[in-house]
Amino acid sequence: MLAPLDLQFYNSRWALIGTKEELGKELSKITRIPIEAITAARSLRSFSAAARMSWASERVTTREEDIAYCLLGLFDVHMPLVYGEGNKAFYRLQEEIIKKTFDPSLFAWQPDDETAQTYLSVLATSPADFRKCGLTRPFMSPISEYSMTNRGLKMTASLIPYESPSQHIDEQLWSNILPIGVHEPGSWAFGIVLLRTAPGVYIRLASPGFVPLKEDFDEDGPSGECWGHLADGITHAFHILADIDEDTVVSQANELRRIFCPRSVELQAGANYAPSYRGRLAGVHTLPPLPYYITAFSSVAMVFGRPFPFGIIFDSRENVVYPKCLLIDKSTWYSRLFFLLLLRDPNTPMSWDIVNKELPEISGLTDHLIMEYEGKSFELAARVIEPKGYQRTPRLDVTVAMLGPSATTKVHEPNLAPCCEHLPPMG
Repeated sequence: MLAPLDLQFYNSRWALIGTKEELGKELSKITRIPIEAITAARSLRSFSAAARMSWASERVTTREEDIAYCLLGLFDVHMPLVYGEGNKAFYRLQEEIIKKTFDPSLFAWQPDDETAQTYLSVLATSPADFRKCGLTRPFMSPISEYSMTNRGLKMTASLIPYESPSQHIDEQLWSNILPIGVHEPGSWAFGIVLLRTAPGVYIRLASPGFVPLKEDFDEDGPSGECWGHLADGITHAFHILADIDEDTVVSQANELRRIFCPRSVELQAGANYAPSYRGRLAGVHTLPPLPYYITAFSSVAMVFGRPFPFGIIFDSRENVVYPKCLLIDKSTWYSRLFFLLLLRDPNTPMSWDIVNKELPEISGLTDHLIMEYEGKSFELAARVIEPKGYQRTPRLDVTVAMLGPSATTKVHEPNLAPCCEHLPPMG
């Protein structure tokens, strides 16, 4: 119906009923295909991949492979026809679409039937999974690129921490939202929920299917006021699994060494300046598989409403389960140390041998920092402690305490300028 420029409809007696231009409204109502596509008033490429898939959601073919092969022209792709491969043909079709287009709405599908699966592939099983996507357009801003690899879908994007309603506390901590689509009418953006299973590797959760994003998604302040900001403000590369084996995924997840980390801590002013700790925007940091690797991440301490950014390095050489913490004052450490350890890909660790040789100043770091603000001195300290309650993951305990009047420190104001502006030349 879409391919022919001139299409005429006849009844069983071969009497002309009308052309597709004349019957456009009726055809659109029956097929749920926009009339602009039927009459060629709009290019097919102007419709999202999810919307075009939804047009074939009720298509039935004699051979299973033809449900994929009949869509080649709709997406302007080419691939060999291999009868006998079954539903693998539809997986190949999606891979070809990924090679040719940049449209994350291709991942905005839901299982056609209720599934008992916990995890889903990033790729759909048939066009029927796109039945509810007729009014979907892509949400483009947080994704810079993606491609299929032997590990699954490789993507460079930002993930949003998701406070999952799951009863499993670890699953709540490891979940993230990948924004992929916008639903019309109303223009509300949504994403799929991913669970981190290994460093740089995620898997799609079957439930919930879609999660709407808050309106303040792009409002990312230095203290991270809401969960709707881009995670850590850093775009990074990761993989989403396409070939799903639940037993393998679970066993790999259980073998990882993780630490539950707050992304920010806050000191509230009481009647007697009594400090109180509150972790905000919790996440899970995955440690490298071998203890002689070093990893680090950024955080911020809110002291009486003022941000003091700092970095934390994990040293697992003496204890792989509860590593030692080394703290970096980001307001004064404009150096190769901060650049290499905090601005690099967190999923690509460095060895301690290289760091000690190239950056000997790391030996001066400890598990605490002294800060001063408006005549008051504070100590920031960090350590990894045993899990509590329903948690199975060791926890990073970050505390901010007020010191006595005898403490003397170098006074500095928080400097939130981009760190790379003052980096010295790298040797």
